[in-house]
Order: sequence, then structure tokens, then C-alpha cells
Amino acid sequence: MQQQVAISKNPKVEQLVRGADGCIARGDYKGAVRKLSEAVEIEPRNAELLRIAARWEESQHNYETAERYLRTAIRLRPKMWILHADLGSFLIRTHRLPEAVKSFRQAHLSGSPTSAPLVQIARLMEHSRDQQQADEALGIALARWPNDPNTRVQHAVVLVRQGDIEQGERKLCEVISEAGVPHEIRSTAYHELGALLDKQGRTDEAWEAFTLGKQAYTTTLPPRPYSMIPKAEANLRGLTQDLVQRWTSHGNDDGETRFALLAGFPRSGTTLLEVILGSHSRVLTLEETHYLDTLNRWVYEAVGPDGGSIPLYLEIEGPALRAHMQERYRKSVAGILGKDLPGGVVLDKHPMSTPLAPFFLWMLPRSRIIMPLRDPRDVVVSNYMQQMLHPDLSSLDAIVDLYHCVMSGWLTIREWLGDAAIEVRYEDTVTDLERESRRILDHLGLEWDPALLSFHERARTAYVGTPSYEAVTQPVNTRAIGRWRRYEAHLASVMDRLLPMVDTLGYER
Repeated sequence: MQQQVAISKNPKVEQLVRGADGCIARGDYKGAVRKLSEAVEIEPRNAELLRIAARWEESQHNYETAERYLRTAIRLRPKMWILHADLGSFLIRTHRLPEAVKSFRQAHLSGSPTSAPLVQIARLMEHSRDQQQADEALGIALARWPNDPNTRVQHAVVLVRQGDIEQGERKLCEVISEAGVPHEIRSTAYHELGALLDKQGRTDEAWEAFTLGKQAYTTTLPPRPYSMIPKAEANLRGLTQDLVQRWTSHGNDDGETRFALLAGFPRSGTTLLEVILGSHSRVLTLEETHYLDTLNRWVYEAVGPDGGSIPLYLEIEGPALRAHMQERYRKSVAGILGKDLPGGVVLDKHPMSTPLAPFFLWMLPRSRIIMPLRDPRDVVVSNYMQQMLHPDLSSLDAIVDLYHCVMSGWLTIREWLGDAAIEVRYEDTVTDLERESRRILDHLGLEWDPALLSFHERARTAYVGTPSYEAVTQPVNTRAIGRWRRYEAHLASVMDRLLPMVDTLGYER
């Protein structure tokens, strides 16, 4: 945070803000939130303070509070463009696209001195396949800010989409080579260049671009206290087969609505399965919301990060906590769907939710788990190729560390889950879509729907917020199988760590 200019004339508020700065520097993010919350209580009409507090409330998964702070700040300062931009970014992260677009438009109309709001609109529309609105927003940005690097990167993306590969590559290289380009924009340019080079078969150049893209942004990432690994371990510590069987023996959790968790690991085929299953008339999908993680994090904070056991805590707290968690989860899901929960299946997709599968079954005992699998080498390469802005995905070694944590945990619990869980291989899905789709629907207790075979047509009319947004608008194909072989030389430093998992999951060396 490191505020250089006073945001309040109240000495107590300034003291609390500086104290929050100190907490952040030490990695005590909960302490920072407490101090900022106290400052807001003293000065609830300070828009800049509310903006800062909202950011850190969201970082601790307090989404309702974060949104309330931002909307209050906007009511106080409706012409402050950055507040509208912050709200737009928050709405993207909570998967409310139409509201996000409105907020970014308002940021532009409120006098944004940069192209950022318009470029965000262009990117959102690009992911929604609304090329007309995407091109209109980008056209305004180019006319007003022709030299802005953010605008030029998005222009390069459009040129590549239109088939002008050479011009797109040239523009990306120009942005990369310029001095003073912000780290995040330079990183984006490198990753877009890497994707372009990969499609051309220029693998060594592509790998170098991905590497430089990660290096360009690594210095701005939060420190390792943000790692997902300790919480993943706490979810499995103390878990036994008897506990899992006892949890799943409860059968009164969800009435007409059934819930399913689409887990996995990033880049293992989760988005493909979500779009396929979302084509079913009785399936509603949630794309990478944070509701399950928020509830789980509340328990994690209660048990503590140093050796605490979430399963044992759940056993001690008993049915009262389960009922409370069920109610909060249902309300959150109904809120994002914008209606009461219908019959059928609500599919909660998040590729980092695998360690939370036992917690999900504890909370909703009649729920189902879908676990996508993919060749570990393809998973690691695909993650390396993405601009994943998290410390656990910021380098090749970090990706492999996280992959081992998640998948080792899954291998421990998969037999315990019994009929509640099903594994689905990416390679099988793209080879025989109907067979795998029928198998999953049987697992969910749903009848066959031929719409699943034309999932890509639905995807062309929907927003897909993940890096797979282009791939899922095409019929299934096998082009991504074995992509790792083109990058085998670059995997040499981690191959010894990956091969045991390759063998265990049944893939060929």
C-alpha cells in the first residue's frame, strides 16, 4: 500500500493507515484489514480510505464488505474515475460481466486519463466474442491514446485475430522494447508474443517469451505468505476414510437442487468440461467464484496455519456449523445466479478447489465431485504459457510444487470418496466426447442431452473468463495432446519430479 500522501486530516486515521502499511510489510494482511476497518469506522465518508480498505478486504475474501466500501465511495465521489474502474475490476473477479462493462464505461466518462477502462471493455468483449463492441472500444482508445502501450498490446491481439500475424508480432515487440512500460503490460505483451510464436511452431522463442513475461511481473507479485499450499495441506491433515464416509452418509442437504464440484488443476480441461456440461438444460454453472473458498478460509483461519486440521475442526463443531455453511453457500450461489436455486445441478467450477473436495462433501453430503485429469507434462507446460499472476504459478519450479501438492492430496483421498467422485481425462474427452459426456451425466444423475455435442456454439455467445476462451469456441480436437514434447528440453530441470506422477496417473513416458 505504502501511502505517500496523507489521505485524512484525522491523526488517528493516519496512524491506523500507517499501521496497516506496517502490517502489510510484515505479511500480516489480516492485521492490515483490522486497522483499515477501524479507520473506516472513524471516517466512513472518506472515499480514498474506502478504496484502500476495499482492496485489502477483497484480498482476505471479504467480498461483501469490499463491494460495499467501493459502492459507498462512488456515492461520495461519483466523478472519481478510479473508483468506477476499481469496481469494474472487482465485478470481473466476481463474474458479473454486464455490470463490469458499465463500470468501465463510467470510468471513461468520468475523465479517466488513461485508456485502461476502454481496453478492459475491449478485452471483455473479445472474450465474449462481441467483436463489434470490442473494436469500437479499442477504436476510441487508439484515437485518443495512440502511443499508450496497453492500447497497442490489445491492438496487436486484434491484428493477430484478423490474420495480420506479422504486424501483430511487430507491435508486441515494439511495446516490449520500450523503456518505461509498466511491468504488468510488458508481461502481457510477452505472453501474447509467446502464444503467437507457439502457434507458429517457434517453440524456443516462445518459451523465452513466456519466461521473460513471468520475470517482468514477478517483482510485483505478493510474497509467499499468499501461497495456496498451507491451506491445501490443512484441508487434508487429519482426514481419514472413516471421516469421509461419515460425512457422505448425511442425506438431507440440498432438496431438489444437487451440487457438483468441478475441481482439478489449472489447464487440466476444467473450462472445457464446464462449457460442455453447461450446455445441458438442467445444469447451471458457476465459473471460478470464490464462495466455497471463502467458507473454507474462514475455517482455516479458525484452526490456524501452523499444523491445524480443518477436518478435525469440522468434527468438533458438528451439525450446527454444517447448517450455517450450507445456508451461506446457498445464499451466495442464489445471489450470483440472480434467482432461487432451481432443480437440476449447480456446477461449481474452480480448478484450484481439489483440496476442498472433502470440505465440499462435508458441507453438501449428496454432492458430486468431478476431477479432470491431464498428462502432468502438458498441464505444467500449459500453465507456464499463461500469465497467471500468483506466486504459486510464477515460475516452473513453483508450478510443479503446487501441482505435486494438489495431485498428491487427490491421490490420497480419491479412493475414500467412492461413488461421490469421478475422474475424467482430458485426452478421453477430446477423443470421444459423447462417451465421456454420458459417463459424467450418469454420475450427476442427469439424462442425455444432445446439446452437449455442440457446446462450442453455446460458448460463442457466452463470456469465458479463463485463458481457454478461444479453444472452447471450437469443436473438440486433439491438437493440445502431447504439446509438452515440443518443449521437452525446457522441462529437463523438473522432469524427474513429474515422471512419478506421470506413471501413477497412467500416462506413457
